[in-house]
Amino acid sequence: MPVHSRLLLVEAVLPDGDTPHHGKLMDLLMLTITGGVERSADQFAGLLQQSGFRLVHIHPTTTHQSVVEAVLA
Repeated sequence: MPVHSRLLLVEAVLPDGDTPHHGKLMDLLMLTITGGVERSADQFAGLLQQSGFRLVHIHPTTTHQSVVEAVLA
């Protein structure tokens, strides 16, 4: 990626605590069927950091998906 690029991920970002969210049901389904998981904002930040990126912002949408914006660290 060129230095000034932005990485955009369209993902369900799980809210903290007991806040209802469609992604929490998807988390259970993914865990039992494929072994995958949905992630919280903190988990996305950690995963991106391990991959050489820095989380810039999470842009909510009108759906259960958000746009996770990251840049090279």
